[in-house]
Amino acid sequence: VWMFSRDTRWSFGCCAFGLGACKECCPPKEEDRLAFEDADDVYDALLVQSLFEGMDADIENFDSENNPINPWVPFSGVCLTLNNFTILEPGNLPISYIMDGIVDSGIYANGNGRTRNGFFITDGDVYHETSQLSFLDGGSITYRVLGYDYGGQSPGSRLGNNRVVELPWQLAPHGEAIYTQLEQNPEEYGDGDKLAYHLISPYMGDVLVKMECCTQEELTTYEEVSESSLDILATPVPPVRYTTTPQQCQQMQPAFETFPSP
Repeated sequence: VWMFSRDTRWSFGCCAFGLGACKECCPPKEEDRLAFEDADDVYDALLVQSLFEGMDADIENFDSENNPINPWVPFSGVCLTLNNFTILEPGNLPISYIMDGIVDSGIYANGNGRTRNGFFITDGDVYHETSQLSFLDGGSITYRVLGYDYGGQSPGSRLGNNRVVELPWQLAPHGEAIYTQLEQNPEEYGDGDKLAYHLISPYMGDVLVKMECCTQEELTTYEEVSESSLDILATPVPPVRYTTTPQQCQQMQPAFETFPSP
């Protein structure tokens, strides 16, 4: 069975199991390529529709265009590491607990109280995460940005504070879109926190995530373990190559200062 996947540079593969889990095969004919491109757009639309219906949100407020005015863009190329993962409200499926377990396993393996969850944010439509799985040659997990929800904003406002993101197949092989919603309350930011946001969906529940700057050792290690020798689907595109030093990161403003609450 042929399957089209944006996660592998518009390449094609044979379906192995679940959505997104496939191995590289030979390229299809041009008419097949166009057919799968259309199917991929339909799949994205279904993910978005399911999320908005589950959240009782107006889908008219959704825009699939990439928005450069959002709190993630200033951190493009910056090495951030997870320092807080708090489940505020559990969802209908145990996705948040699976993610929490991966975080805890990395903390245990490190033995120094810090996680092994490093983030590489791009200025495009993806961002990558390394975790304990990466240290086991599992590569990175990739989150794909589907668009933005502009509901509740003032007329004419285009701040991308509420992203709509597709969870990676490693976490949700059935397919799942969630909100990544910027936390704009300064009181939620501790010393060193640069970015804080909520992961929200009916399946996810509500999870508060916080990030701080990596150390130089972490930056180097995250680049080294980000690519897997076992599976092309766990190899990040673009590759994880940080362009900002930890010292430069420390000088950056937290997201709530750059994108304050209106």
